[in-house]
Amino acid sequence: MDKENFFEEIYNEAMGYNKVHLTEMAQPWSKIALALDVTRPIRHEHLIKLYYYKSQNHYDRNFDGWIDSAKKGFEDVPKEKSTNKYPSFDKLYKQVWLSITDSFSDFHDRKITELNNTYTDFEKIETPDLNGVMNFISQFNKWACERISQVGGVEIGEVKSKIKELLGLE
Repeated sequence: MDKENFFEEIYNEAMGYNKVHLTEMAQPWSKIALALDVTRPIRHEHLIKLYYYKSQNHYDRNFDGWIDSAKKGFEDVPKEKSTNKYPSFDKLYKQVWLSITDSFSDFHDRKITELNNTYTDFEKIETPDLNGVMNFISQFNKWACERISQVGGVEIGEVKSKIKELLGLE
């Protein structure tokens, strides 16, 4: 099983999508938090790709796929069972970003090595910009958490527009 299918399987299990729910749509925060945690590596990996490869010739052919993966876990966040409301911005942002900022630098470094070894037709990332990447991902996560707290998810079109805006491509 590949990495994305593995995470998707865990995400579906955490959210209870593999079971039939006839009377409830809301989920306990623990399940919502687990689903956000499980999808975070995929989301952040693709946001890193979008950040570093924004000016590459091959960027356009990969852009939509990377954007689709960048919204992983953010598409359909259920209401919390305890309140029957979408999770608050503060709760979401803490879970998806603030809880991992200390370990993000190691993740970032591993991804840069992986990208340089995998995307050989792209220009090598010689001088990684950790602060720039962290700012980009933080701003994206703030925006997404705000949308989720209001409407329960984000749509591909608005994700694409926001990423282009944050990267200065619009």
